[in-house]
Amino acid sequence: MKLNQVILGSFLISLININFYIKAQIASQIPPMVDSTVAASAPQYKPAPPIAPSEPDNLYSAVVKLIKRKKNEAVKAISTRTKTIITAHKRHRDLPSGRLINILRPDQFYYYLEHPERKMLIVAQFVHSSCHNCPRINPSLQQIAMQNIDVIFLNIDTSKSLELGQLARQFNVSRYPTFLCFKADRKAPTFRMSGTDADTLNNEINRLR
Repeated sequence: MKLNQVILGSFLISLININFYIKAQIASQIPPMVDSTVAASAPQYKPAPPIAPSEPDNLYSAVVKLIKRKKNEAVKAISTRTKTIITAHKRHRDLPSGRLINILRPDQFYYYLEHPERKMLIVAQFVHSSCHNCPRINPSLQQIAMQNIDVIFLNIDTSKSLELGQLARQFNVSRYPTFLCFKADRKAPTFRMSGTDADTLNNEINRLR
């Protein structure tokens, strides 16, 4: 009887020791409680604000503005050019343009050159029947005349008469073809070109117009 009591007492003591051991292990794994006052004073981290969408590309905006400005300038230039042509035709209905005019006599040439109200550029082409290069530029010259209807184009074949030959010598024409450009209200040529370079001639017409 005493032996059984001793064994039972020992067993109960062991159970008590095991219970204390388990509680100690559990207590060691629980994190310490945070003081509410300390938590309130700790800095609060707010989420970062959303990133605003970027502005449109400045280069793209600049290119768009440049294109619009160039377009407006081109429209304005065309409008001004059209008004100039219409005004020229209203003032000089008797001065044909847009085609190559064949001059048969010197007085015809001076009629266009010395017209009292002439406001148009005159391009005089001096050619000769013995010139092999002269026919080469005629198609280009006809096209230039059609594209510049506010310019008077005169064709002077010096082999047609002695008077036309003298007219060529009066303007010191010794090579063929030779082109003389007379600006408005001027009887002396402001540009002279010998040869068949149609591009150079067209550029000078646009410059002197």
